[in-house]
Amino acid sequence: MRKHFIGRLTAVMALSIIALGAKAQQQSATEAVSGVVRAYIPQRLNIDIVRVTNCQINGDTAHVELNNEFSKLPLTATSLQELKNDMATALNRSGTPCRVVDLMIGGYPAERYVYTDGSAHARSHAAFVSELSGSRHYAHGLDGNIIALWASHGRYYSHSFGGWVWQRPRLMESVEDLLPTSFVTPFLEPMLENAGAYVWNARERDTHRSEVIVDNDKQLAQDGYSDRGVLNAWTSCDSGFAYIKPVYSNGHNPFLDGTYRKVDATSEKGRLHLSEATWSARVDADGDYAIYVSYHTLPNSVEDALYTVNCNGMSRKFRVNQRMAGGVWVYLGTFPLKAGLNENVVTLSNYSHCKGGVVTADAVKIGGGMGNISRGSRSGSVNYSDAVSGYPRFAEGARYFLQWSGFPSSVYNLSGGTNDYKDDYRSRAEWVNYLAGGSEALPGQKGLSVPIDLSFAFHTDAGITSGDNVVGSMSIYNTRNFGNYADGTPRIISRDLAQMVDHELMRAITAGFDPQWNSRGIVHRDLYEVRVPQVPGMLLELLSHQNFADMRLAHDPNFQFAVSRAIYKAMLRFIGKRDGREVVVQPLPVNSFAIRPAATAGTFTLSWKATTDSLEPSATPVRYLVMER
Repeated sequence: MRKHFIGRLTAVMALSIIALGAKAQQQSATEAVSGVVRAYIPQRLNIDIVRVTNCQINGDTAHVELNNEFSKLPLTATSLQELKNDMATALNRSGTPCRVVDLMIGGYPAERYVYTDGSAHARSHAAFVSELSGSRHYAHGLDGNIIALWASHGRYYSHSFGGWVWQRPRLMESVEDLLPTSFVTPFLEPMLENAGAYVWNARERDTHRSEVIVDNDKQLAQDGYSDRGVLNAWTSCDSGFAYIKPVYSNGHNPFLDGTYRKVDATSEKGRLHLSEATWSARVDADGDYAIYVSYHTLPNSVEDALYTVNCNGMSRKFRVNQRMAGGVWVYLGTFPLKAGLNENVVTLSNYSHCKGGVVTADAVKIGGGMGNISRGSRSGSVNYSDAVSGYPRFAEGARYFLQWSGFPSSVYNLSGGTNDYKDDYRSRAEWVNYLAGGSEALPGQKGLSVPIDLSFAFHTDAGITSGDNVVGSMSIYNTRNFGNYADGTPRIISRDLAQMVDHELMRAITAGFDPQWNSRGIVHRDLYEVRVPQVPGMLLELLSHQNFADMRLAHDPNFQFAVSRAIYKAMLRFIGKRDGREVVVQPLPVNSFAIRPAATAGTFTLSWKATTDSLEPSATPVRYLVMER
């Protein structure tokens, strides 16, 4: 018995020694890979602690698991392979033979976080709105691409409060409902449009308090519409826009109240064949006004409806694909108008290359205007009377602009009129899908057949800090457990966009404004604005309204310009990479412009200097266009 007991004791001790040895090896291995991981974290990355949660050695293979925080780092196929190689090297140095590292991040294989399909999911689609000017089309820009974006929140009706309120608190001379607009409207949208893109905005972009509507169904609209045609005459059809009252209740769609006009298209240029619709408008003051058009989409609508905007001594021509976006306001551009009557400010011809097609015409909208959606509620025994916000429409949330723009209530009224707060942020995502529905971007879903290339939500509330260091920025995406979008594109491609935006922002801000600027990472979140849209997209949280160091920059127009340019560059590179085309960044505006009398009487010499973009070699001008009017 004693011999047997000693034998068993010896075996147990041997097993304990082996177990202790294995534990020591695992601890040594964990320490080795932890050192490698720490070295991979960028200096200006402000995230929680990255941890090695597991490190198991099986033969010459190491199975390494990292917590989810590591997914917030910039990741590429190359950097992941380098990380694995460095881990293997560190393990070998620590005395743990290792040839292969199997790496997991947040419970998923590391490779899932990287889009590696190149241009396998390239988009190629018909243009929507194209200006007929050679200086507006760029093969290495965003020519023909369609982008949907929005600037954060907006004033909304609170049922619990019984009135209109801001969605975010007023801090540091601003409110998040308005601040992102100071980036998007004057800077980001024009940059994208100058590069050739068409930009949809879920909120009103014109800050004018005045709004002019010109329509064939006059009602409350200005009486400035006319049309003419001989062989091809215009006829009226149901249903179209009508401006029938100054205030609209929840769910009332103004694009179902009136009629629209229709004419057969022609490729003949003779006066007998050509027909034309015109809109003349009277505005109260000189200024730059957004001009929107509307029309009706039919099975045989033309792809090249010819619009001309005549303003302030110049004319600009546009082709609009009327097979998309019928029955809503369609932004043409922002144009300088004079106070008083602007005759034939918009004209529409029936000239088209589409055989057997028709051209349709409806209302024209000029300016932003005041909010005209009336809201009200009942709280207990108290009835709150319906009321408009009393604010310009650009200050209101997307929910109300989308109703005025003709989108169905299913887009902006998901709560049945009981919760405008939720309806507002949900409407932005639903709006993207309704725009894209029926196109190659979102086949099989009802919508306006607009092939949206990407969506972008711009917010300015990235968090708080106890000190006075900058909070920085956060790029947010969603993969729905690494699924695909409706057209088959892997959703991880949105992480690519978020990573590019994060990279360009860090370059621009640390180089020109604050070397201590933080990135809060490329973050996966289950937010409606990134989870629901069925096109690649992201949400940017920039700055913090609670923090003086951030807001000191937020009100600087130079900072606003630089941030917007960084976002534009990222979008350009994202689309270029996805579609497999070379891209070139547009040059910065010139400086030192001067005009001086020349030696010959009545002539002048113009001079200027190029502005160097130290961060972007491709943004070097090679020639200039000088235009006069």
